[in-house]
Amino acid sequence: MPKNYRKPLPLLEIVWSDSQLSTGGWEDHGATMRGRHRVFQRSVGYILADDKHGVMLAGSLSQGGNVHGVVTIPASQIVKRRKVR
Repeated sequence: MPKNYRKPLPLLEIVWSDSQLSTGGWEDHGATMRGRHRVFQRSVGYILADDKHGVMLAGSLSQGGNVHGVVTIPASQIVKRRKVR
């Protein structure tokens, strides 16, 4: 491993409740209401931030310290969390 490769950040798995989007066209109101349900997502990534506002995870870290695939999950949407490493 290169000398300037920094130690990886801790990994976290988050289960969170996401928003739901309809098709965008005209829909029958009753059918739309029957299709309403909670949508859950599962994200795993390196912890960039974890505070009262939520969690920010990166999918990849580069040798130079750059991040890629960053997702920010509001604290109110987090259902479950598990430290992976």
